[in-house]
Amino acid sequence: MVVLMGLASVFLLSSKRTVTPDSPPKNIQRDTTPPIIHAFQANVEMDGTVLFELLASDNVGVTLVKYYVNDQLVGTQAKAPFKFTAHTKTAGHVTPSAEVFDAAGNVATTKDDELFKMLHK
Repeated sequence: MVVLMGLASVFLLSSKRTVTPDSPPKNIQRDTTPPIIHAFQANVEMDGTVLFELLASDNVGVTLVKYYVNDQLVGTQAKAPFKFTAHTKTAGHVTPSAEVFDAAGNVATTKDDELFKMLHK
């Protein structure tokens, strides 16, 4: 088997068949399971600094975490431990959130987490 990788596609070539991203073999299932956010904490300091800490897992692996303050992207991380400090100039009420991605593009967000919603009303 020969594996050729390009910018747009990955092709697996064998003597039996060619597989492209648009036509996966029937015996291979796509990952449709989103990551799980086990814990999310965001402490807001008086000077507008937001300290994020997040614990997440996935059946294949977490590949990216995006951090937001008031729905504005303030940072990203690709490796655990997922701890991040954002320095904002926002005064008053601050709403921190995060999105967690896996390699298949599945996403989990703290905005969808019922416990997070209860604690930040």
